[in-house]
Amino acid sequence: MSADPAARLRALGVRWVLVHRGQPGPPPRIPAGEVALTSRTLTLVRLGGPVAGRPLPSATVPVLVTDGLAAVFVVIAAGRGYRLVQLPRRAARSRERDDRST
Repeated sequence: MSADPAARLRALGVRWVLVHRGQPGPPPRIPAGEVALTSRTLTLVRLGGPVAGRPLPSATVPVLVTDGLAAVFVVIAAGRGYRLVQLPRRAARSRERDDRST
């Protein structure tokens, strides 16, 4: 393992580290950085220095397009389902009006 865990984490694209103390085993090493928050059991550390950017995997775009199409499908299906529920109610009201008029 590297002598500087913060450098390894930054190379992986990590900007923040949340350290949870009080667990069994050896105490966790808190990486070098700016401590943004600390409590009895938690420490939130912002790693300094540049963070390596990671390009989007090639599968990300098709997945996002598919998710968008699925969302559109759900909205359309929900709208049609609402109309299908409303149709029997309208028919029942129409029958009630017809019964009253005769």
